[in-house]
Order: sequence, then structure tokens, then C-alpha cells
Amino acid sequence: MSMSDVAAGDPNTDYALTILRHGAVAPRLEELVAGLRRRGLLDPVNLGGGLRPLIEEMLDDTSEEDWQIAALCLIEEEEEAAAADGPPALRVLPGDAEPRRAA
Repeated sequence: MSMSDVAAGDPNTDYALTILRHGAVAPRLEELVAGLRRRGLLDPVNLGGGLRPLIEEMLDDTSEEDWQIAALCLIEEEEEAAAADGPPALRVLPGDAEPRRAA
């Protein structure tokens, strides 16, 4: 069993990996990994310590307009699903307090 298989079983780890593999974050992640490798410091503690700041930096770079556009997209998806009498585009998964996109 690979670590990716183990991570897929944990929603928090799976979510973090999804974000870190996203195109907006991946180039910065590659730079971080390469820098740690060059210095001989590529290990779970050093890399792990740099992962949250990558996500936080991306969130900090997201403007209020970006959030509003994202909200408009979610509203549009929800309205399209409601008009089609389909299941909601967002739903709360068991154990979650926040809505997530339906699969």
C-alpha cells in the first residue's frame, strides 16, 4: 500500500494533497522540494513545515473579487441543479460541518 492510498483514506490529508497538486500551487511546491533537495534537507519534517505556508500564500493572493467570482460559480451550479430537479450541487458529507461539491 502506497502513502497515496493511506492519504486517500483521510479526508484532511486528501484535501491538502488536492490543493498542493493544483496548478496554482504546484510550481511553488516544486521550487520548495527542489530547494530542500539541493540542501540535503528533503524529509517529512522540513517539507511538511513548508506546505501550509504554500496554501496560505495562495489564499492570501486571492482577491475579494476572486472569492466573489467563485461564489457566483457556486450559486450558478446550485441554481442549475435546482432547475433540473437534480440533487443539490453542494451537500454536506457525513462528519463534515461544511458543504462540499457533490461527486
